[in-house]
Amino acid sequence: MEIETTAKETKPTTRATKPMKRGYKPAKGEENTVIVKLRVKGFNPETGEPIGKPYVYKTDVRFWNQNFLPHMESQGLEVIEVLNLPKGANKPSK
Repeated sequence: MEIETTAKETKPTTRATKPMKRGYKPAKGEENTVIVKLRVKGFNPETGEPIGKPYVYKTDVRFWNQNFLPHMESQGLEVIEVLNLPKGANKPSK
């Protein structure tokens, strides 16, 4: 009587998996800095693509609350993503 045995060969994986990003960590010294992603409002009527490319904007809490937020709409800017909003900074309206 013959017994056949088949063993599954396991190959070691050589791909390293990248860890998932969980939130944005500001750089050392930027913990109290407002960091947001901005873009110029508007879309191209022919293609439907956004006019402006997103960019990262950094400022202090005082300037953010007193100067930037009240005048953001008149400058034609929109906040795409809030990356870091320290204590005392007002949330942008959507």
